[in-house]
Amino acid sequence: MIKAVYFDLDDTLYDQLQPFRLAAQGTDLEKHVMGSFPIEDVYKRIRRHSDRLWEQHARGELSLEELRIQRTVSAFSDIGIAVSSEAAVQLQRNYEQEQLQIKLRANTAELFEQLEARGMQIGLITNGPVEH
Repeated sequence: MIKAVYFDLDDTLYDQLQPFRLAAQGTDLEKHVMGSFPIEDVYKRIRRHSDRLWEQHARGELSLEELRIQRTVSAFSDIGIAVSSEAAVQLQRNYEQEQLQIKLRANTAELFEQLEARGMQIGLITNGPVEH
């Protein structure tokens, strides 16, 4: 008998792309991610570079801020666009602000209510950074 259901927070209960999309607005990068290249592609490239750089960060060889700069600069470089460190920092600042406004996907609260009505415990897990 199932007594509990656990959900992965990141990109399951909320859309990770939405805060990124909003973060790009109002930066010098908006024209690139809203124009020539699908924003999903840019976001996936940033995530890949983040994964690639994470081990260096975990060993203390790369600060989190530098990781974030390098992943953005590298992702845009992949598609032939030079991005300054300042633009990468601004995108990250905007992204952090937008993450404070995340919302559950449609019908998620209703699903939680249905599970609770059946006596289920609900848990949330994430492998994302603690401060998020």
